Amino acid sequence: MTQLTRAANGTHPTRSFDLVIFDCDGVLVESEWLEGELLTESLRGEGIEITVDEAVCRFAGRQLADISSNIARELGIRLESEFWSRFLGRLEAALREKLKPVPGVIELLGNLELPFCVASNSPRDRLIVKLRAANLLPFIGTRFVSAQDVVYPKPAPHLFLFAAELMGTRPERCLVVEDSFSGLKAASAAGMQAVKFLGGRHCTPQYIAKLSGVPVFGTACNGAELLSILTSCNAA
Repeated sequence: MTQLTRAANGTHPTRSFDLVIFDCDGVLVESEWLEGELLTESLRGEGIEITVDEAVCRFAGRQLADISSNIARELGIRLESEFWSRFLGRLEAALREKLKPVPGVIELLGNLELPFCVASNSPRDRLIVKLRAANLLPFIGTRFVSAQDVVYPKPAPHLFLFAAELMGTRPERCLVVEDSFSGLKAASAAGMQAVKFLGGRHCTPQYIAKLSGVPVFGTACNGAELLSILTSCNAA
């Protein structure tokens, strides 16, 4: 069910926005679960047992350097660069062959009247691979920014602020659509409202519980609910 944050008087807030900034992984494309499966298989080869759900909950929305540091810190295992090179090779192949859009996203982008762009923690080349594999480039064109475009990626605010600047929109007039804690934190730090999107395959009860308590403008569990929220923002 679509949820909008309630105002003090119990009514839904009425607010319009000039720009929607979408995250990519887990919002537009089903990459979080796919990457979680590949990482789980690769870690098993190193003697590290972890479920896909656990991998997604720990690492979704994070860059490989952060994932590697987390594994070293929490599991006491330092993975060499060769491991990550092999993993990235498998990941690139899987993205090209298996990646699909999140259900309802193509309909969402095709019917959305508000201007929109994409801001992703992925490297630029891999972001393009993802958007092309999921057949989303015709909707987005060149309106995207990647982690390589800023010094500090999410959870820092720089990526969202850079996207807003490129689109000629003030931060307070932007609405971010995110599925990860780091992304929601980045939106808040940028002075932007955010919709928590839970429509990806990786949004299991365990993952959703991880995001509970994060203040957001609204919550959507599928593409239709998200379109309803964004349409109401455009009409406000």
